[in-house]
Formats: sequence, C-alpha cells, structure tokens
Amino acid sequence: MSIDLGQTGRGVFYLNFRQVQDETGLRTCTQTQEFNFGNLIEKSADYMIAIERLIVPIHRVPMNNGFAPAITVTPIGPGLIATITIGATFSLKQFIDVLNSEAAVGGIGIIFSLNPEGRLQFSYDDFANNILTLNQGLADIIDIQANLTAADADANNIVIGATSVFDRFDQLYKIQIESLGMNITQEIIDTDRTLPILTDFIVPTQYSISYTQNLAIPPVANLNIGISYSTRQSVVYNAEGERRYIMLKGNTPIQNIQIQAVAIFKNNSRNEIVIPPNAVFECKLGFYRR
Repeated sequence: MSIDLGQTGRGVFYLNFRQVQDETGLRTCTQTQEFNFGNLIEKSADYMIAIERLIVPIHRVPMNNGFAPAITVTPIGPGLIATITIGATFSLKQFIDVLNSEAAVGGIGIIFSLNPEGRLQFSYDDFANNILTLNQGLADIIDIQANLTAADADANNIVIGATSVFDRFDQLYKIQIESLGMNITQEIIDTDRTLPILTDFIVPTQYSISYTQNLAIPPVANLNIGISYSTRQSVVYNAEGERRYIMLKGNTPIQNIQIQAVAIFKNNSRNEIVIPPNAVFECKLGFYRR
C-alpha cells in the first residue's frame, strides 16, 4: 500500500516515543505523550498511522514464567504431600539448576539433566513410595505425561522426555506493540470489539547441540556435550518499504497517546517488559493524512 503525499490535503508528521531506565530499575517499555496545548489530531478518521522505527530491549523477558507448583509428590501410603515451585527463568541451564535446587531444598530426590539428544530427563529413586504429578505446562515442556509412577521410569528410575526440549522451553511467543488514546481498527475480536494493537513481532528460537564420545571408556562417563541456545536481544524494526498502515476511526480528537510493548507467551499470558540498564525503548510513529 502507498500514499500519494503530493495531493492537496495530504501530509505526514512524526512522533517519537523514548524511554530509558532510571535509578529505580523498574521502568518498562511504556511511554506517553500529552499535548496540553490542544488536540494533536482533530478528527481521527482523517489519518492512518505506521511504525517507522522501533527498538524493544527484551533481555529481561524470561524464557519461562515458572510453575506453582511445578511438581507435587504424593505418598502412595500415609505421609505428607511435598511440592516444588519454580519462578521465572532466563535460560535452559538456569531452569534445570533451579529445579534441582528446589528439589534438594525440599529433600526430594529428583535430579534433572539434559541428554545428548536434547531431551530433558530426571531420576527419582522413590517411585515405590510416591506418585509424581507435574504441572501440565512443565509436562508439556519435557514431553511426558503429567502423572508419573514407577511404570513410567526405566530400569534406572529415569524418566526421559519423548523429544528434544529446545523448541518448547522458550515460552515467549511474540512482542506486541499496543497504543492507548487512539481509535484503532487493526485487531478485530468480533462485530463490536477491537484490540489496541499496532503490530507484533514473532521472536524465533535458534539452537544447536552436539556431543562427542570416546569409545575407549564407558560412554556414560565420557560424553562431551556442547549446547548453543538463543539469548535475548533487542527487537529492532525499521520501516524500509514495509510499513504496516493502520486506519484510525471515528470523529473524536486525539490529545494523549501511550505506546507500550508487552511480551505475549504461548499460554496467552503477558508480561510487562522491564528496560535493562544502558538500554532504550524507542518508537517512532508516522501519522499520514488520507
């Protein structure tokens, strides 16, 4: 789509939104511009908007928001129920370390690890006396059923996920750019409801895994595993022939505009995005009179 700005009455102006972190460390990717001198736009329907430039630092967006509880240990006979709860984690290594740490603190003999195929696995020596119930979200990441008994473990009391964990561990789905204060018809829910979404960006997951084995000694004692997993970086967008125009609607004026970026996860939950130190959230909006 293109707009001929040379026609009478056509034109464009730009607004820049910028936010950096302060000493509190709590600022998020949100910025508001208020025009107390009057209305920025008198009639919304006269304009279309497009993001011209965008920088969203997502280094503090977790790969997993955690589970409460993650694992419940239920005695087969008399006894107390125990649980393991984990919070947000930012890497697969941290995820495994936290699971093992919480299990150790609770006196629960569960040890998680990663096998050479990239599958999550864990050992548990007390299946004879307990049943394990995993949070469904955790079970989906490992790729096992949620309720586990001795019949689900191998001869060494190890439970192994069915497939590699790499394409499921990172639960972030997309970065969504939203706006308040403008009548946007971009995201239609039904006949009379819309969402104030400017656009969104899918965040890909990239990884690789390799291992070497010395056949001179038992394989289990001699696997050297190398893992390369994605790390968070900034989402950067420049509109170079790829503008996503959005039509405004209605006859109401526009005076205040708020822009915010949020993280949307695969379970449809959302996180505010905290700005890391020495990082900047920036959005440049173009307003095109049509």
